[in-house]
Amino acid sequence: MPTQELQQRQILSQRQLQALNILSLDGAALDEMLKKEEIDNPLFDLDKIHGTVERPISVQTPDKEGNLSERAAPDKTAQDLYLFLESQLPANATKAERGVFRHMVEFLEPGTGLLPETVEEVAEIMAAPLYVVERCLSWLHQMEPAGVGAATTSESLVLQAFHKGVTDQTLLGILFDHLEDVAAKRYRTIMRAYGLTMEEVQHYVSLIRTLEPYPTAAFGGGESAGFIVPDLEFYCKDGQWGVRVQDRWSSGVPYSSYYDLSGTDATPELRTYLQEQHRHADYIVQCVEKRRSTLQQLGQLILNTQLAFLAEGQPLHTLTADMLAEQMGVNPSTVSRAIKGKYVKTPTKVYPLSYFLTRAGNRSGDAAPDSRSEVLAALHKLLQEEDPVHPLSDAQLADQLTAQGITTTRRTVAKYRLLLGIPGAFERKQ
Repeated sequence: MPTQELQQRQILSQRQLQALNILSLDGAALDEMLKKEEIDNPLFDLDKIHGTVERPISVQTPDKEGNLSERAAPDKTAQDLYLFLESQLPANATKAERGVFRHMVEFLEPGTGLLPETVEEVAEIMAAPLYVVERCLSWLHQMEPAGVGAATTSESLVLQAFHKGVTDQTLLGILFDHLEDVAAKRYRTIMRAYGLTMEEVQHYVSLIRTLEPYPTAAFGGGESAGFIVPDLEFYCKDGQWGVRVQDRWSSGVPYSSYYDLSGTDATPELRTYLQEQHRHADYIVQCVEKRRSTLQQLGQLILNTQLAFLAEGQPLHTLTADMLAEQMGVNPSTVSRAIKGKYVKTPTKVYPLSYFLTRAGNRSGDAAPDSRSEVLAALHKLLQEEDPVHPLSDAQLADQLTAQGITTTRRTVAKYRLLLGIPGAFERKQ
């Protein structure tokens, strides 16, 4: 009986993973995925759709500093990434740990290598023990390419800095809280925030340029070089603004009428096969339609918030992934996957959807924005100086930080410890 329950939970995990992956696809990638499904599933008949597809728009993609430049097409694959990461696993990793690690790699955002879900969310979806997921994430954060598996671009760059042995608290603060200012070249804002000279700010910017915002970009799955197809459109007609999803699958994915499950001449084996294919097709259609409804809702909320910017050119209003997630009743990681790598067409130009979001807020229990770099730097020092025979637990680390005047929580300590690729106290004990 326990075995049967475990199998059911694993099947659920795979279905949830597929739904997350479909949500994260841009329009072009969704098109390719459904064409592959058509090849594998005889019940799909994509030729029945006669909708129009948005003409690809030539764009240049932003580099580390926010400038526009052409990006070379990736010459590796997602499979290469998994094999490369798997080759770095400890030799004593168990079969169960390797299985969790494999699924964790599948969770990585294509082209970026980010993992927006928390360890608790990953453990729940995989039906895996939390400590195993934490151990695998700790391994992932120690691997090359540096920065893989971080929750956000800021955290990925921070992790890369630590890989390079750079622990300057000012640099960490800029990466955490002023990445948008770096991209927009608002150097005077950074000067005022940290009391720096222009030369010092430029020095930090030059260090940031040596880091890679998309650690796994070379392994494919990211934004296409040079051309994009907008996934959303913000339009204005007769003075009224609206939003529409730009995909040819808006009316659903049609089924082929060639195979009739009600026929009496089909063999039992054929009927069973077609029924399985039909169930799978139904689920794919549900995922595609859920993706569309999520993008529609997300686009409408962004449009409502940033209407003054679009209509009158006023500054953007404060809008974060957490705020959107709360309004939509979903997890912030769902918003992150829905936005990542997608573009919106407006009457004047094409924007990355992420352009309309300001700096992301913290989840409950995280350190305040102005103390995150301080927590991370102090935690790194404590872990370097601890007694390896009696390593400190996360709660003890939080107490020692509090004693230093840095108020934090055990959860924040655990998060930043994992970000640094450092395992729990039990595994650190010598």
